[in-house]
Amino acid sequence: MVGGVDLVVLTFIICSIPQLTLISPVNATDTLTTTQLITYNQTLISSNQTFKLGFFTPTNSDNTRWYLGIWFNKIPVQTIVWVANRDHPLHSSSSGALKINNNGHLILINQTNDVIIWSSNSSSSIDNPIAQLLETGNLIIKSKTEETEQPSSSSSSSSSRFIWQSFDHPTDTTLNGMRIGWDFKTGFAWKLQSWKNLGDPSMGDFVYEMDPHGFPELVLRNGSMKLFRPGPWNGIQFSGTPELKNNSIFEPVFVSNDEEVYFAAKTNDNSVMTRLVLDPSGYIYRYTWNARSLQWVLMINVLKDQCNKYGLCGVHGVCNIDEAILCKCLKGFEPKSPEDWSGINWSGGCRRRTSLNCSNGVGDDGFVKFSSLKVPDTTFCWVNKSMGLGECQMKCLMNFSCMAYANSDIRGSGSGCVLWFGDLIDIREFTAGGGQDLYVRMAASELDVVNGGGTNKKEKLVALIASTSVVVAVLLAALTIWCFVKRTKMRRKEEENIILMEGSASKGESDLELPLFDFVTVATATNNFSHDNVIGEGGFGPVYKGKLSSGQEIAVKRLSKNSGQGVSEFKNEIVLIAKLQHRNLVRLLGCCIQREEMILIYEYMPNESLDYFIFGSFSSSSFFSSLIHECSFYKLHNRISLQVSLARMPFMFLDQARSKLLGWQKRFDIIVGIAQGLLYLHRDSILRIIHRDLKVSNVLLDREMNPKISDFGLARIYGGDDKEVNTRRVVGT
Repeated sequence: MVGGVDLVVLTFIICSIPQLTLISPVNATDTLTTTQLITYNQTLISSNQTFKLGFFTPTNSDNTRWYLGIWFNKIPVQTIVWVANRDHPLHSSSSGALKINNNGHLILINQTNDVIIWSSNSSSSIDNPIAQLLETGNLIIKSKTEETEQPSSSSSSSSSRFIWQSFDHPTDTTLNGMRIGWDFKTGFAWKLQSWKNLGDPSMGDFVYEMDPHGFPELVLRNGSMKLFRPGPWNGIQFSGTPELKNNSIFEPVFVSNDEEVYFAAKTNDNSVMTRLVLDPSGYIYRYTWNARSLQWVLMINVLKDQCNKYGLCGVHGVCNIDEAILCKCLKGFEPKSPEDWSGINWSGGCRRRTSLNCSNGVGDDGFVKFSSLKVPDTTFCWVNKSMGLGECQMKCLMNFSCMAYANSDIRGSGSGCVLWFGDLIDIREFTAGGGQDLYVRMAASELDVVNGGGTNKKEKLVALIASTSVVVAVLLAALTIWCFVKRTKMRRKEEENIILMEGSASKGESDLELPLFDFVTVATATNNFSHDNVIGEGGFGPVYKGKLSSGQEIAVKRLSKNSGQGVSEFKNEIVLIAKLQHRNLVRLLGCCIQREEMILIYEYMPNESLDYFIFGSFSSSSFFSSLIHECSFYKLHNRISLQVSLARMPFMFLDQARSKLLGWQKRFDIIVGIAQGLLYLHRDSILRIIHRDLKVSNVLLDREMNPKISDFGLARIYGGDDKEVNTRRVVGT
């Protein structure tokens, strides 16, 4: 069960097993000697009692699997930070025993059958070995004659005093000073691998490791598939993850040389308990313990937004979480498939508007500077840390395969050179700090039209003259154009509406990517919009119940002509709404744009709205409407006094009969459903939406009483990182 143990070590371990009967159990201490062992009811505790080593069973397991691990000792929430036998559990709490043999090898055996479950498999041996649990949470093996030191997490740097340490073999968690990286001399890698699930610490699907190729950077993978990378270290921070820079809690350390490359985070205050964990779902969190609230507080969520998803915008695409539409092409590039991009599918990426010219070797190409970017994937980059930016530019220009260049270190005036070859992928743009400059190769003809221009003085002069000419021409023609537009605005609007209405009927689903209903079909389904079929009155028009010829029941929202929306805006909005799919949002089935009509067809909710069960047929909105009509106003001594009839006040109480249909569990389920729908709108959807009109009458219930949010008439798009929104863009109907 122990792979890679050489024959000599394995023979010694097996021969030492019978001696366990002569070994005494360990008492509460931080040290394990060759004459002691640890069983299920014994532990090692670090000198200041911060960490504990012993046997445990996961909180969410069935108590049939036991593991040797290390966890925080002083906090009430059991938080495992290291597991020895993660893939080989013991099946009885009393069967395991841990000891250290005379050569300095830790071994964990199953006492019921003397089978070796796990071994430290140290590559060397020492005299008078002991195992010690340090205050850092690191379990080390050293000679008893050596003084206790806090080793680094590099096996090579501590080999003179420590022959093995748990920090070299992390599971899913890093503590203060632990490394993620590579030791090039030994070929040893420090990496995190998630638990399979919360109740099973065996190796899961996700790995967080250092990619040493090209310009080294951290990568989160699921198998061979990249899921996330924080960007390369630029001397100050990871170019794509500004929140991981130096702060009051911890100091990031990044080392890259011929012998090793690694990242570590060291706390500025040793009393602060913090950890970085790769959870079973593939998310990376940094927590800090709050002694006052007695809970782990989330400090950093590395995968907090969609722009952190690897390659979301495809090659040469740029993601900006502050924009309503996340992805755009680099300037000088255009979508490979405009149809896919209009459908919010950006994976195909972008291509150059103008091909590069290499007919004369170097060509007439130049470079355009892009600022505040998470630079592209650096796996296949070329790096020279001693080269300046000017020399770096010439190096890239002389190689026609070079597509971009940047500094490897942005401290001060910048230093070092990184060259990219081939497609540029996984780029992100920051609007509020973060990122660095990237210089992208462009054809000479593009340098005049792309903001930032090229590096040729003649080209800059031509661009300046052209821009000035355009401005003058615009100023001279402004008055004439304004008058013409003023006079023909209404006529063009009418023509546009006619074209759109006729075009929508002919193009069908290929245009809107949504089923289009014929007006006659909708009218037939609603009995010619009979008043008897009215089931509600929204802010933009009435809602009718209908039934298609197929037997499917539908809800038909007929926008009134004074709703304030034109056909173009209406058509644009339903394209966006069609992209919002969630079990707690009312599903849009189709639309109708004919005969100056703008109609939306939704799935029908047989249990009506939530206020029907809370207030009955008399809703809160109708109460206040009628209340206003019964108010009398008097003006006395320049003051307004309001006299209110209290005749209808009893109706404000809940409808007791219908309220009984909603038990507490069902009420809780409805609340959770509404919250999940809002969470999808606010955070998880590609288009971030603020509803702005959420009330019980806008929460509909299906046959199983599942809640579905409706009526997006006042909704607004906003950027992914915005905390407040002030926009005139109205989405929904």
